[in-house]
Amino acid sequence: MLTFNALSISRDLSLPPYGASGTPLSIHKDYLNISLAAGLLTLVRRSKPLMPFGIEVDLSEDWSFLEVDGKQPVRIMNDRIVVGDCLTVSGLADCKRYSCAPFKEQLQETAEMLRRLVYLQEFCQRSPGADGIQIYLGSYQLAEGKLQRLAAEGVMEQRLRMRFEALVTGVLREDNFLIVEGVHGLLGVGPGLTPSGDDFLVGFLAGLMHSRRENCRGSIDVMVRCLTQDASLFTTSLSAEYIKYAVKGLYHVYFTDLINAFKAGLYEELASAAGQLITLGHYSGTDLLLGFAYGGMTALQSGEKGCLQ
Repeated sequence: MLTFNALSISRDLSLPPYGASGTPLSIHKDYLNISLAAGLLTLVRRSKPLMPFGIEVDLSEDWSFLEVDGKQPVRIMNDRIVVGDCLTVSGLADCKRYSCAPFKEQLQETAEMLRRLVYLQEFCQRSPGADGIQIYLGSYQLAEGKLQRLAAEGVMEQRLRMRFEALVTGVLREDNFLIVEGVHGLLGVGPGLTPSGDDFLVGFLAGLMHSRRENCRGSIDVMVRCLTQDASLFTTSLSAEYIKYAVKGLYHVYFTDLINAFKAGLYEELASAAGQLITLGHYSGTDLLLGFAYGGMTALQSGEKGCLQ
């Protein structure tokens, strides 16, 4: 039995009571995801990016050296987690806490906010991960202060564009039906444990929340309710767990850093945070970033009660 210490734990993660049990969900070189009745928790190896349901573990090597599979029991024992007969993570009660919540301050100048959002959109289009949600949605451009679509190609692309445009138009018109249609149309779209559509929705909601929240509070509430109630029906359990925290304004630390740089940083800091974010997953970081840019642009337009052109 290997024993490691917990170095830090998310202050937003509620550990199950003593005696609770679960199973490993998936293992990655940096993360070990564990499924429990109350939700998921992720063991993160030392110095790797943190998440709102994560526990940083004093492990410097690759997680995949462990012979862990989904049949091994996971038990919560006092201040430790025991995985099968191969791993114990101890010291949960004593390790420090961290937060994945961004700063509360907001930019005041709409023009400067819009410049930063356009910068992030263009950053996405140049990134190596541009094959994620952009493959499905294609390209949009900001013209005369509004998002305008370029030509769509293929039935799949047209269908998903319609769902995205329903979401944007729903926010602009405060139309709850269109918002729900857009969310349902994007949830679960794409491969992987966190599909592109989910990452894009998390980014889009964050863009609404952290640019001009006061313009679209009702739409934010509708998106939050829809994602809270329906994510588990449309997507993977790991992605649904990310969404459960994201609707509360809690994100992967790379995305938190991006939001903070957007609000307070210089363009050099914004570029650094965006560059760090797009390294997340195959496409996850780029999908989050593009969703944030489009969500923010939509929030800036929302007082006009218009629609996509």
